[in-house]
Amino acid sequence: MRKATRGFENVFFLCAAIVIFFASIAAALLHTRLHFHNDRVQYGMDHLPAALFAVFLFIALTGILRVLLTRSAYLESKSTSFYVVAIVVVFSIFWLPVLLAGGFVQDDWMLLSAASIRKIIYLHPAYSWHALDSVDGNFRPLGTVLYFAFMLKLFGVHALAFLTGNFIINLLGSVVAFLIVRELGYSRVAGATASIIYISRGLTYTENAWVSALGDAVAILLCGLTILAVLRALKQRGLAALVYHTIGWGCFCLATFAKQSSFAAPAIVAILLFLRPGDVPFVSLGRRIKSALIALLIYAGTAGIVFYHAKALLQTKTPYPLELSFDGFVSPFAYVTWYFATIEIPTKYAHAIALPIVIGLAIVIGLAIVVRHVPRALGDRPRDVIFALLAALASVGLLIPLGPRIMSYYGSMFAFWISIALGISLTRFGVVRTGNMPARIACFIFCLLVVVGFLDVRIKQAALIPSGGYIWGTFGMDRERSRYEQLSAVLSKSPHSDMLVLVDFPPEPNYYASMALLADPAIKRILVYDSGAKTYFVNDLLGYWPKDEYSVLNDAEAYSWDVSMSPSDAAKAISQEKASWIRFRDSTVEPMSRGAIGTP
Repeated sequence: MRKATRGFENVFFLCAAIVIFFASIAAALLHTRLHFHNDRVQYGMDHLPAALFAVFLFIALTGILRVLLTRSAYLESKSTSFYVVAIVVVFSIFWLPVLLAGGFVQDDWMLLSAASIRKIIYLHPAYSWHALDSVDGNFRPLGTVLYFAFMLKLFGVHALAFLTGNFIINLLGSVVAFLIVRELGYSRVAGATASIIYISRGLTYTENAWVSALGDAVAILLCGLTILAVLRALKQRGLAALVYHTIGWGCFCLATFAKQSSFAAPAIVAILLFLRPGDVPFVSLGRRIKSALIALLIYAGTAGIVFYHAKALLQTKTPYPLELSFDGFVSPFAYVTWYFATIEIPTKYAHAIALPIVIGLAIVIGLAIVVRHVPRALGDRPRDVIFALLAALASVGLLIPLGPRIMSYYGSMFAFWISIALGISLTRFGVVRTGNMPARIACFIFCLLVVVGFLDVRIKQAALIPSGGYIWGTFGMDRERSRYEQLSAVLSKSPHSDMLVLVDFPPEPNYYASMALLADPAIKRILVYDSGAKTYFVNDLLGYWPKDEYSVLNDAEAYSWDVSMSPSDAAKAISQEKASWIRFRDSTVEPMSRGAIGTP
């Protein structure tokens, strides 16, 4: 059997490698001649040459991978452990640089400060059932209460230790994608293809780089295990089937403690029981409908218990308003675009901001036309790919009530299921060889997806395009780290004070107040002062240090300095306690005297 050693694929990737190589040289020369006044852009240009050179090397590596893909018989003879090792290697190539260069972002500091105070969680981990996170009052005890509490206790304020957890959980999620494809009855090559495509998606950047996004990774992992257990249950009878169903439901219960994105699982399980993908025994339509409805009732009921428990703890409106609108129904198409490449339009360009949605809609229509004319893309059991696509739809369908509040990293579970569908579809065309053009095209698409994904991840890390949430690549983490170090240094040199006044800190003072709580536990009260508006802000405890008690674990506002205080009340409070004043100016944290700004 001849191997495909020449063809359009080699020409394309050779040309791409040459272009990227010279682009890295041009970026390096440009870096020596230009200086940008925007710190983020300057940071990005500083790191762009290395990022592009890494992409050049990766394209060369992809060429080697293509040679291996032409030897499918050789690959199929390899054991499962070979593929697991391959997945670990590819995952490390993509995400180890992010781990090693990572740091904390804004939400992380608030969660760290809460963990430093809530020491009661160490003694009573079950109390996390009654705790809300300190960012916006979400109920996520696994990822934002227990994880931060015990990691801070064991490792202190060391981001590398925290992000190692993200690395491991996301890696396990990638392995679960491989196992799901295998459980559906497909080859190891198909499973590895799905896993590697998922690994390469820039949609998952935030959950790999942002410690407080660990909940997303945990939800994907546990929901994946839920589906894996239910798939195994469909092949069993009697007690064995019941055991697997119970394991699946148990994984889902834990997933609801990690992130609300897990609430898509009830619909996914119902779809699974109705379509019965994989090589499973045939059952009648009536029985499939009955099983799907029972599962939907059980899983949705479980999610409902967690949802209403969280609302009871919050005692106010939900952190994110839920409503049905036109924007909500069309916005999921943007995730289709973001799955392939990140396209972010600044909000000031109102007419172009819908571009990702339009492109996503065009991609969906185009793929539907391709599948209609190339039915082999769905394989011998179309319901398998259809199940994965419907699971992806359920994942983004959960986001419809959020309306225009969409961000690319919300689509990480969507990326998980789309990758499984693609992994199955792209390996349905047989051996990659010169005479098999459909297989060559499928292999080319796979390699192109992986290369574009690697470029997306490296450019995001360089902070030239937004990564999602509060992350502008490693730049944002370096900036937060620098501010914390400056604040710690200033506080360590100042005389002991019971009160701290933060002057003219950036628009989100919550994070800097949280940094102060971590940097100096001796401070008992914090006020934030805006010299332009001549306004003070405190938390709902009048600026006082939150308490470490069971009864206040659900008080998220205790860590948010967004309650206004009158100048007279603030002046009275400051006069009664020994206060230190710290000002933020030109990215520098510095001590100051009260009289320097003429406060009342």
